[in-house]
Amino acid sequence: MVETASFSSFLETIGVLATMIFVLTSMLGMGFSLTVPQIVAPLRNTKLVLLSLAANFILVPLLALGILFIFLPLAIALFVRARYEEVANGLLPLMNQATSLSLLVLFVAFFVVYISDLLGVIGTTAVIAAVLFLLISFIIGYFFGGSAGPIRSVLGLGTAQRNLSAALAIATLNFTDPDVMVMIMVVSLAGLILLMFIGGELGKHAEVEAEAVPEKGKTSTAPAK
Repeated sequence: MVETASFSSFLETIGVLATMIFVLTSMLGMGFSLTVPQIVAPLRNTKLVLLSLAANFILVPLLALGILFIFLPLAIALFVRARYEEVANGLLPLMNQATSLSLLVLFVAFFVVYISDLLGVIGTTAVIAAVLFLLISFIIGYFFGGSAGPIRSVLGLGTAQRNLSAALAIATLNFTDPDVMVMIMVVSLAGLILLMFIGGELGKHAEVEAEAVPEKGKTSTAPAK
């Protein structure tokens, strides 16, 4: 056991040394093949530099997180659903329960950890910013939903209901500032309250319209005296 551990440590040390040699030799090779003007010239193109930074340090990491936490689980679930429908139907209640329980534990844990920060947010512009963000998101989705009222309502609510799981995954893996997590929780709580209210109002409006349609039909089909 001791020999195995020492051999593993030896291999780990060799791996670290190989990594250092690889980094140093690759940088030396790049320096031997380029000149200073060749390196400085592309940096003068501000647009190219900004796009390169965005592609390498924002879009690609987001793509990796998306594949790991969104697309890969979704693809596996869709495959299981297509090939083994009974297994998918059996796992669905378990997944729903796990989702609800983990969301509850998550909110309780983060609420306890960030309680002072959350209380400090009350009365600040952060709450106003969250509400405005949700309202504008709903308006964008609503007006892009076409002419059908039900579709507009669903698209508006769906647009305003942000992906909490993706936001938390990105925040926990990439940010150490507690304000990031606090803002996500503020948007989530504000969205829960605001969208429940908007959904209720839309539901009442839909019921009124549904009751008005039969009355119009009766009026139009009634015989004239």
